Amino acid sequence: MAAAISGRRYLGIELEQNYHRVARARLARAYSASSAPADAGRARPGIVPDDVDGFIGWLREHRLEGVARVVESAKEEYGW
Repeated sequence: MAAAISGRRYLGIELEQNYHRVARARLARAYSASSAPADAGRARPGIVPDDVDGFIGWLREHRLEGVARVVESAKEEYGW
């Protein structure tokens, strides 16, 4: 979702078929919520992560501090 929101290319990998379906549905909803294409790395209107703070916490729990800082920065920039 973070890559889609920021207009970046991404690759998602999921081993569990159910989680794969959930992720695809979530991305489809996010893209359909936007009528305008993303421009050069900017967020698409109407796309907001469900739980940014929870995701940041998860990243820190898994010792991904650098990624957590990037997500926090995006959160501030886009006013999440």
